[in-house]
Amino acid sequence: MRLSDDSLIQSSPTEGIHERRTDRQTEPRTSRTMGDYEARANEAFAKGEKKLKSSSLFSSLMGGNKHDEAAECFQSAANGYKLAKSWDRAATAYVAVAECREKLGEYHDAATARVDAAAMCKKYDALAAIEHYRAAVKYYTELGRLSQAAKHLKEIGEAYEGQNDENAAVVAYTQAADLYESEESSSTTANNCKLKVATLCAKLDRFEEATEIFEDVARASLNNNLLKYSAKGYFLQAGICRLCWNDPIGVLNACERYEENDPAFSGSRERELLVGCAKAAENGDQDEFSNVVAEFDSMSRLDGWKTTMLLKAKKRIEKHVEAEEDDLT
Repeated sequence: MRLSDDSLIQSSPTEGIHERRTDRQTEPRTSRTMGDYEARANEAFAKGEKKLKSSSLFSSLMGGNKHDEAAECFQSAANGYKLAKSWDRAATAYVAVAECREKLGEYHDAATARVDAAAMCKKYDALAAIEHYRAAVKYYTELGRLSQAAKHLKEIGEAYEGQNDENAAVVAYTQAADLYESEESSSTTANNCKLKVATLCAKLDRFEEATEIFEDVARASLNNNLLKYSAKGYFLQAGICRLCWNDPIGVLNACERYEENDPAFSGSRERELLVGCAKAAENGDQDEFSNVVAEFDSMSRLDGWKTTMLLKAKKRIEKHVEAEEDDLT
């Protein structure tokens, strides 16, 4: 039996599918806006506040704990505020979570909520995050989570450094380094924090402190197969700091000690730079000092910190020469 074209059209198995697809495409799509997320977050936050105001006896009779239930509401609110990009309200909600968790004795969860609050604050005010990091540090320290506490102290240091408050940053980085050192597996991170302290101390003209830290980190690095190749760089930074406060003979003596500590320092460009600068300082020759620095820079590019410190050392030569000329007149 031969089927007609009409029969083929009517029995086409794909026709209904195409029609259904067309119908589906014409259905209106709905999506939540930021305003929707914020409205839902407001509702969740208000619900959490209501939970806290309820009677503890009533919550117990209902088989729950008002602080636990409120924390869940505040967590939901925080998530909604994040989706709405309402960072300040999200931070407030996370603080509410932390307070509830603390009431329940759940200090690890309280610390986590404080860190979340800090992350929200960083999006609009880095300094506002510090109080939350400090609260988290307190929790983690009491729980014996010293690496976690140190991590957030480091973030406090970064926040202060970003606001050009070097003195406060030095304090935070130093505390972080101390906590990292108490954890055997965190010695490398401890050294990184110490290096931050040293670079900032030098920037604050606290050259002797910076020198001691750079030398300590260099010697510690020599005991680590992965870090020992960085030692001569740290000795260089220590030597540059010495040029800013120590007399030339003191710098030359330090170079000898660096060679004893690290044979790779002997004959290195780093040693040649320090020795050349020290001799130029001893001669009171600023041009010679500049030539030594330029020669090193042509081979190994100096970063901003080293350039700034070497300029300070050069100015010290200038002041010394002026002082000698005044004595002669």
